[in-house]
Amino acid sequence: MPPVEALAAGLSPVYSRLPATIEVMKGTGHAFENQSYPSFARAMKEALAASTESVHEWADTILKEHEWRVVAERIVGALLAHEAR
Repeated sequence: MPPVEALAAGLSPVYSRLPATIEVMKGTGHAFENQSYPSFARAMKEALAASTESVHEWADTILKEHEWRVVAERIVGALLAHEAR
């Protein structure tokens, strides 16, 4: 399950430490290095130990950050600023 969707479903996400995913996840969940089984095992153990409260806080953070209205406003603002130059 993709990490944002995992959070939306109330689950503690485990995901590859890739630049785009790290940017999207804003420090929430549990990232691992693709080439390292110990890194993956650590992320899985941390995910299993994550509190329900932490997962809900992460979900609130991520879902607010990536809300379509907010994202659209950011894009429109950037386009208007570019046009003004």
